[in-house]
Amino acid sequence: MEKRFVPIFMVFFSLLYLSSAYFPSSLADTLISAVSGALIVLLFWQMRGWILWMCLALVLAGTALLAASGASAEAYAQALRFHAGIATLFVVIPLLALPIQQGKFERAMKEVLTAYGKNATAYSLLTMLMNFVIAIFVNMGAYILVHSLTGRSGGRWRIVQGKSLLRGFVCSILVSPYFVAMGMITLYFHVSWIEVTSATCWIVLVMFLLHYVEMRWKFGKMEEPVEERAPARDGVETVSRGAKIKLFQLGVSMLVFTAVLLLIESNTAYPMVTLVCTASLFAPIIGFMLLKQTGALIPALKEQYLYGKLPMIGKEVALMLCAGFFSDAFRESGLTDRMLAWLPDGGGPSGWLVLAAMTAVLYLFSVVGFHPIIVVTVILSVFSRADLGFPAGVVPAIILSVWALSLGLSPFSGSGLLLAGLMKTSSFTISVVWNWKYTLLATLLMFAVAYILY
Repeated sequence: MEKRFVPIFMVFFSLLYLSSAYFPSSLADTLISAVSGALIVLLFWQMRGWILWMCLALVLAGTALLAASGASAEAYAQALRFHAGIATLFVVIPLLALPIQQGKFERAMKEVLTAYGKNATAYSLLTMLMNFVIAIFVNMGAYILVHSLTGRSGGRWRIVQGKSLLRGFVCSILVSPYFVAMGMITLYFHVSWIEVTSATCWIVLVMFLLHYVEMRWKFGKMEEPVEERAPARDGVETVSRGAKIKLFQLGVSMLVFTAVLLLIESNTAYPMVTLVCTASLFAPIIGFMLLKQTGALIPALKEQYLYGKLPMIGKEVALMLCAGFFSDAFRESGLTDRMLAWLPDGGGPSGWLVLAAMTAVLYLFSVVGFHPIIVVTVILSVFSRADLGFPAGVVPAIILSVWALSLGLSPFSGSGLLLAGLMKTSSFTISVVWNWKYTLLATLLMFAVAYILY
């Protein structure tokens, strides 16, 4: 009974938050705080292991900071709902995956990989590109889909696949308006999605180029095993017309969906997080109608979403709410102001050194086991108010890029653990052993791009 009730309560929490976003009131804020606290308790009851102790530590530390500063009851309530919007994003984003899974676009992608991914370089770029595009909408669920399409036998092929999947996912974080990372960056810095991606899109191109160079250098001459090649039609290996139509439909749908969101964001005062959450509620309805499979909508919502995906993301929702509680308490306690006093004013070398130190701290904590969300909440509370002398888009773009790369470097991140399970390899091997050189070079190039742009 408990396992079936918690997902329903998570949906109720999300709907309540969205209602308050469009119809704000003090009563709505009080209700969200109460429901957020109740949800944390329910999720605590379900969680086990290190994630439970980490969430408890965040709540206790936040409570101690608020108590030491003599905070009022409203301050505690505000801290409880501080990340309600980001937690809602976690809850509703899996809805975007339902139409893609129902549309069975994977066969078309498999044809493209079969026709054009004969050597390791082409195979790695296609795998990275597919995971990048699908992850923009489906988040970590893209790993499962693309991994099933790109599997090949042999240890060296497994390394190529693992690196390509991980890096495609990391790149998607830099541009996707549907990721929690982008939502937090835009909310904390009060910038639009376009302002951030005007810088990060160039970093994505550099990361793809860096991946291509590595694959070309290490695996460029490796060919697909003959026994795994699909038979060609009429002696020529091409992508069928039906597959091209499928991929065209998928691409157009994604572009239109995102364009509508950006248009609304540009002409309203609502933040992208609220718009994405709202659009996610309607995406399955519109998608299943376009697929002419409306009869399958309710079973998919129940089996794949409510009792399929939501129970799996409870710990992320709890971690986000607890991190928000601590972040707001950290800010209200005055510690943010003290840290701001240590930072240098103005741009120049000192500003770049501060950003480099922030990068090193985030990487270090990620590798040793701290979830990046915990470190980033403190970083954002400080850097979103710091004046380092850079133009408006520099600091948000760098923090988002470092956050994404730290998720690829951390053996404790959800994406690293999921990929490790699929690849039947330790997450430390995938994230650190296979990826540390790439992360280091990508970080240096990221700073170079930011310096050239600004």
